[in-house]
Amino acid sequence: MNKKVRNTNIEVLRLVLMMAIFCWHILVHGYGFKNIGGGGSMEGITDETGIVLSALFAPATYCFMFISGYYGIRFSVKKGISMEIWLIIISLMTCLAGGFLFDSFSLRGLLTVCFPISTLRWWFMTSYMLIFLLLPILNKGIESLTKNGFLVIVVALIVYQTISFLRFQENGGSNFLGLLSVFLMGRYCKIYKIEFNKHRALVLFVCCFLLLVGLMLLCDHYCKKIVFILLNYNTPLITMMAVALFYYVKGLKPRYSSKLNELLKPVLFIYLVTDGLFVPFYEWLVTVIDYNICLGILVYVLTIVGSLLIGHVVIRFVDKVLDNVNIQKIEDYVRQ
Repeated sequence: MNKKVRNTNIEVLRLVLMMAIFCWHILVHGYGFKNIGGGGSMEGITDETGIVLSALFAPATYCFMFISGYYGIRFSVKKGISMEIWLIIISLMTCLAGGFLFDSFSLRGLLTVCFPISTLRWWFMTSYMLIFLLLPILNKGIESLTKNGFLVIVVALIVYQTISFLRFQENGGSNFLGLLSVFLMGRYCKIYKIEFNKHRALVLFVCCFLLLVGLMLLCDHYCKKIVFILLNYNTPLITMMAVALFYYVKGLKPRYSSKLNELLKPVLFIYLVTDGLFVPFYEWLVTVIDYNICLGILVYVLTIVGSLLIGHVVIRFVDKVLDNVNIQKIEDYVRQ
């Protein structure tokens, strides 16, 4: 039973990571933390509060991708088509909802949302889908490599990532190279059974967090333009925190619940729905929080629950549609 059911602790971690990404976007886009070094202003929170919270939320994206690398992604034509249809449905849905709720509708925008991968509607999903399409090639390449050869490649990618941070530009690491590096790091750790004690993982996470916060506070006084750049995903401290968080949760006593795992299956839709609505939604949510924090928390929770429900409906709808389509011929053709 335990071998067939995924560790529920990891599924709960994936939920927490999506919630953290949601909070990150509220902080960055809603409260305007991204403007901290550009002469802009933040509404409702101090610099110090923003720094502590942002340092806590920032590793979520890379941690989510590390999990995908560690446990692997199963490649199939049906899964690829399913994800593409999910994205188109949510893209259209959030575009229309945003136009109705926030008056952000445009005909040009409607045309672009029909091609969410090509138009980078979600940068994470564009990079994720590229990695998904390359999975057969990546898997064959990994099989042909020795342990040392694989390690050299992973280290080289990490070095490229780290050096790119020295450009001191915003959004460093929010790209295909960044996700590929973390994905392959996860594959290497899984294949060669690289393990970390949960206590050491917790110490590493706390130390990196405190160091990052300290550096950001220091820059806030002497070089404010660097504060937000320190939160780039290619910052080594962010990557180490992401990996440490995974190993800490993995080190906890495993729990197995197929029902809870199924309930949490569409956690990705929390990101798709909220980031699909984008800045106007985050700014509106901040006004609700400022008006009444309890009401704001309620809206936050309802958004998460609603996104999960939408995810379940979309997944089941797409599965039923594809069940009536003969995809096996395409699967066989791809595997010939």
